[in-house]
Amino acid sequence: TGEIIGGERDGQIEDTEVDDYTAGFGFSVGQRIGYWQLAAQYIYRYRTDWDVVAATPAIQTITNIFTNVETHTLLINAARRGSITQHWSWELGAGMGYVHHRMDSEYIEREVPGVSGEQVFKDQRRNGGFSYNLFAGVSREFGRNWTLNIRTSYIDMAELKAGSFPDRPVRLSADQTAVELQFSIERDL
Repeated sequence: TGEIIGGERDGQIEDTEVDDYTAGFGFSVGQRIGYWQLAAQYIYRYRTDWDVVAATPAIQTITNIFTNVETHTLLINAARRGSITQHWSWELGAGMGYVHHRMDSEYIEREVPGVSGEQVFKDQRRNGGFSYNLFAGVSREFGRNWTLNIRTSYIDMAELKAGSFPDRPVRLSADQTAVELQFSIERDL
């Protein structure tokens, strides 16, 4: 309700910033021209437990929303490489593209002894939007055609949206960004 009840705002989310771990894999194809590289990159990510806790004194309980998120990202990246030593090089780049989320959410009103049992409402949602990333890294050449890349990347993955749920008008949204450590093996053809 948003009202203050017993010193607490009804429905107030307890944590507004959440850090979490995500696993993923991907691939890219591209072209190098001198020190420049242009590549199309696809990454699949899976994040468990985008969790929210809210005090809901209006119904005398705690409310949780648990969400698992699958993310598909397609980016066009441009990068500049420069030499550090004979086999090592640095890399700086940026990219833009599209992100698509698939979310499975559960809205849970916890049991209140003597008043009500636990209630669970489920929702599946898909949404997407514009994405961009900035990255920097180092590369190590092995042989003529193989390179190991280590990259750190900041990526904006648009907005996550969960709800509304059956019989509950609750909606939840958040901006999703990530700082990632990426390892890749590159083969020149």
